[in-house]
Amino acid sequence: MRQGRTQHKKGGDKALLSALVILIVAVLYFQFLLRPILDERAVYSKKGAVLQKEITSARSLISKKRAIEMQSDKLYTEMARYRGIFPGRQDIQIVLRDLSRIADISGVKIIGIKPLPEKEVGSAYDTDVYKEIPIEIVAVSGYHQFGKFLEDLEAGKRFMLVKDLEIEANPKDSNRHDVRLVASTFILNRK
Repeated sequence: MRQGRTQHKKGGDKALLSALVILIVAVLYFQFLLRPILDERAVYSKKGAVLQKEITSARSLISKKRAIEMQSDKLYTEMARYRGIFPGRQDIQIVLRDLSRIADISGVKIIGIKPLPEKEVGSAYDTDVYKEIPIEIVAVSGYHQFGKFLEDLEAGKRFMLVKDLEIEANPKDSNRHDVRLVASTFILNRK
């Protein structure tokens, strides 16, 4: 009987040893082979979720591309229109030439035209976007011609604001009057 128990004990020990070896192999398999794969899968799963969000966002932008392009075109058109209305500092000579042309068409004879120095004029209209540039115009004109000049000035493509106006009778010619006015244009501040 003792021998049976010893054999049974040896068989039990072998079974226990086999189970232990299998358990150790399973733990090592999990630790060195399966766990790195699972960890890597978790990392890729997180990256995949981020990429999925980026893809969804990109698809949304792509679907809105045409609307964004149309809005961009509209804004560029508006900017071009405002550049025509509000000249840049470098365009002041063009504004002076336009004022002379409008005066010629209206029958107003310009004697002098010049931008006033900025330090002489303080403006409530100056902002970060645009700056007021007053222009003094000295002319000789009849009432009707001067009225036409103001009308053409108002209807012009550039925004102009008449700030000061003086009309005096010309003692030498009762049909022509001495006119002095300050008309302001506004330039875009390009910062």
